[in-house]
Amino acid sequence: FPILKWENPNATYGIYITVTPAEAEVTLTKSGEPVTGTAAGGVYSYTGLEPGSYAWTASYETGDCAQQSGTITVGKADVYKTVELQARVYPVVFTVSPADAELTVKSGEETVEPASSENGTFTYQLKNGDYTWSAESFGYIAQTDNAFTVSKAGQNITVSLVRGTSHKLSFT
Repeated sequence: FPILKWENPNATYGIYITVTPAEAEVTLTKSGEPVTGTAAGGVYSYTGLEPGSYAWTASYETGDCAQQSGTITVGKADVYKTVELQARVYPVVFTVSPADAELTVKSGEETVEPASSENGTFTYQLKNGDYTWSAESFGYIAQTDNAFTVSKAGQNITVSLVRGTSHKLSFT
């Protein structure tokens, strides 16, 4: 019978990391030393590896994605890992007066829900991009379609609605 790979004391193994987006970069180290591999179409291949613990890091700064990292333990088999990097989000905090005003934030035509809202403070976690906000409250002049851009940083936006003209009505 032929000897199986896991039975061979001199066998080497591979780590195969598939990362999304495919333009992201992956590094692999063992005991702090870089491990050489190949990359094609978002798949990073590291072969000829001895059993042990390897640290990996996936990043995509150009796409403003949050870095991910971890460890992979190679035993007596090849290891396959899939990593999906997520776009970074930034806190955008609206302080609205009066506190009972309604605030709407949109990305294009899509309404974005706040992560939290309390007493006129609305906190959103937003990706890079262009947004609009509108605020209204009974007895105040509405503010609509105010544009703002998130670009790799959080923001604080203060909204102060102005009271509308009031008229005294009397009925006889």
